[in-house]
Amino acid sequence: MSAYNAAQTLPLTLASIAAQDMPYWRLIVVNDGSTDGTGAFLDQVAQADPRIQVVHLPKSGGGQGPGLNAAWAHWHGAIARGDMLESPTVGFFDADDWLPQDSLSARLEAFSENPNAPVVYGAYQRTTLASSFINGPFPPIDPNHTFLDEHAGEVSTENLLHSRCSYQLQGMLIRTDALLTYAKALYGEDAHTTLFPAWCLHAADYYFAATLYATLQRPWVGIPKVVFYFCTHPNSVTQSRGQTPAQRQAIIATERQMNRAIFAIPAIAKTMRHAQTWILGEKLAYRAFIQLLWNPHPLQRLRAITDYAWAAKQDLALWPWLRHFGRIFARALLPQAVNRALSQWAQLARESKVTC
Repeated sequence: MSAYNAAQTLPLTLASIAAQDMPYWRLIVVNDGSTDGTGAFLDQVAQADPRIQVVHLPKSGGGQGPGLNAAWAHWHGAIARGDMLESPTVGFFDADDWLPQDSLSARLEAFSENPNAPVVYGAYQRTTLASSFINGPFPPIDPNHTFLDEHAGEVSTENLLHSRCSYQLQGMLIRTDALLTYAKALYGEDAHTTLFPAWCLHAADYYFAATLYATLQRPWVGIPKVVFYFCTHPNSVTQSRGQTPAQRQAIIATERQMNRAIFAIPAIAKTMRHAQTWILGEKLAYRAFIQLLWNPHPLQRLRAITDYAWAAKQDLALWPWLRHFGRIFARALLPQAVNRALSQWAQLARESKVTC
């Protein structure tokens, strides 16, 4: 786990991990140069629970990737020193999300039922800091089937890149041997210290999932269960980035480089030959949509959306990008509007009964 100025959310996050119904876990948390008391809080928690280890770094400025690389390197160093045992599976987590009580045990059970699967993943729901439900689960859960019925729960490259299955790091549990195979294939001698490239400042989970699947070329298994809650709040990295022109240009540059890197992988290029600009357009549309939701200043909001639209126009026609934007808008906002209207209608109906 990588944490930066997460003192507000870490108590709930760590409490959800400590409450897991299987107690045999170890957690490495990297304090990435926090200035809000995060480091002191983590040291206090680690002193009380020996299963938690803390690594303190100066601020990397590089998003989630450098912190997770530091955790990966620390884990291998601890194994080499004999301070920690190697575990059969590895997972990643954010400092502002939380787990249901059986999140780890449910995914471990799926591994026992699917011994050849390198990854088991589950769905997630979006919530607020007050634990209020926003939307989800993603992907939708059918209690009678695993995800992606046509693939019996397996991930295909196309489904992964089109977000029809979960590529969030928090939802994955990965076999250690598979993760090492991936790291050696991409980073060679640096396999024990690097899982994310230095240029991947944003959407690290998207790049990681696509390259992991393409490298291993083995089916993943999805379980029909929510395995983490994605906390949405104005101060989260997902919502707060892209507020300034410089931040938006950094995001755009990273999205383009990530797009080129993903489609340079033969397995992906062969399967998704015509989708490269389509995927980039969808990602930039999503970034613009985030600005629509969370940027508090109307003029900055308009400028941000214009920046992303201009960037999309360099790679594909504007109309497909607007179609992406509209689809994301409809999928995210319309269900909320309908639910709000139904709640208000139910409240009015209850009040009218009381009045009568």
